[in-house]
Amino acid sequence: MKIRFPSILAAAAAAAAFSTGCSTVLPVASHPASAKPDSLRVSVVAQNAEGKTDALSSAAAAAARKAIAAKGFRMEESDSPDIRVSLDSTCREVNRAGDFVLMEGAVAARASVPARDGRVIGEETIKARGERQLGESAAFDSVVSAIAPKVSDWASGTVSASATGVRAETVVVSFADARLKDMPKFKVAFVSAALATPGVRSCALVSESVTPAIAEFRVVYDEGAFPAGLVNELAVRNPDLNLRPGAPL
Repeated sequence: MKIRFPSILAAAAAAAAFSTGCSTVLPVASHPASAKPDSLRVSVVAQNAEGKTDALSSAAAAAARKAIAAKGFRMEESDSPDIRVSLDSTCREVNRAGDFVLMEGAVAARASVPARDGRVIGEETIKARGERQLGESAAFDSVVSAIAPKVSDWASGTVSASATGVRAETVVVSFADARLKDMPKFKVAFVSAALATPGVRSCALVSESVTPAIAEFRVVYDEGAFPAGLVNELAVRNPDLNLRPGAPL
């Protein structure tokens, strides 16, 4: 759907019009801009009670990653993901009869949106008891097999587009040849303006080129924060950016 140029911008442009004696000329915005959806990025971090990775924490992480990726999210190992899933696992012996051992495990699962306020999407302690096995190693493996499907179900039900409450878009801004000199300052100004906008959780320059002259910014913001569109909101709030929403690139 084509984004319509907001009336407030049109009014501002009309007010700035000047007469050439035979016609009225409106100033041309310098930077055509449009936005396209991007996938939210999720990081899964798992460890045991000693802060290390073992078979149980690894299985829990693998199950969570597979379930979340199947929902259309992008999995990545990052210190600043859009969504962070933490899985802290423990395992203990429940009963022993001779060499036969029964164990149970637990995974403290938590999903959150780390940027800004660290809002928690969901958390739960997932437990599973294995089958009695000959030896501790086999008993532990039984717990791993029992708990992985439960972690998968939790991850699939908790990390969903509707539950996260945030969305990501890539804003593409183009520059005319005469405006190439504006790019360095513009990149800094755009990120600063976006981060100062209520509802925006993160913004970063993700790519740029000279031919064609384009800068791309990835913005994550609260769902429903900008009914008229992200680019329209930034254009209205920041006239100095000279954005032309919805213009062809």
